[in-house]
Amino acid sequence: SYNTNSLYGGGMDMDADVETVEIGNLFHYEIQNTISIKSQQSALVPTVSGSFKGRKVCWWHPSKHSLNPVQSVLFKNTMETILDRGPIMVNENGSYMGESLLDKILATEEEKMISYSVHLECKVKSTTLSREEPINRIIVKNGSISAYKYLIRETTYTLSNGTETSVEFALDQLSQFGYEIQKTDAKQEQKFEGFRRFFVEVPPIKKIDFVVKEKRLDSQVISILNITKQQLDQSIALKIATTSIAERLYAIYKLAVNVYGLKLDAEDLRNSEQRVIADQDRTRALLGSLGAASSSDQSPERSNFAAKLLQLEEQVTSLRSKFEEVIREAKTDKSQVLSSIESLQFDVEGK
Repeated sequence: SYNTNSLYGGGMDMDADVETVEIGNLFHYEIQNTISIKSQQSALVPTVSGSFKGRKVCWWHPSKHSLNPVQSVLFKNTMETILDRGPIMVNENGSYMGESLLDKILATEEEKMISYSVHLECKVKSTTLSREEPINRIIVKNGSISAYKYLIRETTYTLSNGTETSVEFALDQLSQFGYEIQKTDAKQEQKFEGFRRFFVEVPPIKKIDFVVKEKRLDSQVISILNITKQQLDQSIALKIATTSIAERLYAIYKLAVNVYGLKLDAEDLRNSEQRVIADQDRTRALLGSLGAASSSDQSPERSNFAAKLLQLEEQVTSLRSKFEEVIREAKTDKSQVLSSIESLQFDVEGK
């Protein structure tokens, strides 16, 4: 334990008369002078004595702290020995400030945030807004259109310092997959696995906004056969596609729309044919219910059913003819679309 050593100035004037010996991953502290401890009493024995580098900060982490940050010391082990886990007492200018715990072994030159109390006079409030930028690049290749745009995230930290002295805030921001941090006004930045830390100085009795802007390149791949007019119009408006390329894209779009319309027409014709065939079956059943026809049986009812059957047969023939015509036209247009798509390749960026 080294709780007799104070962090952040005003340390206790006690020398550690101890020899430290490394034993594998462990440390053996051998006390040089004899120490006597009376029954039912205890004593604090300094095992490490030395100076270190560090600075006082107001630390805020989104998943650990709510409105108020915590007073902390950004502690760096600049001693010649590894520090073991244990309690820490924090003094400032000889005054007791709080206690903390070193929860991991700290190697030489390793840095650790030591927090010891909530700072009630400082506050952190964060808000995040997301938006999409317009498409800024289009690649057409192998019948597909790849559209690229940036996704933007802006996190605003409102930092309030209610003290009479300047306060350095240490803000942790969790990393988002694929997002890159843009330039900030931070005094210092540190990158860790899963988050970044920004250091921001706030003057006395002051409130400031600190903004972190991130962006990520996003892409959408669609088949040219499925492109919409709105997407085409946007490409032209952003000057991504040149006039000649735009004309070719619009021509493909119109043909693709026509192919889709013909496909719907073919489905309607096929459904109509099935309905007429079902009507034929019902008419035949009704005619059969009248019994076998004789040469002298020419009742109006039987004649009506026979005439309807003939009419339905003509409808089926007509529907099948129209269906085949629509299918031929759709195949011709689709072949033209595919041919146009195959010859269309370009890669342009918005101006």
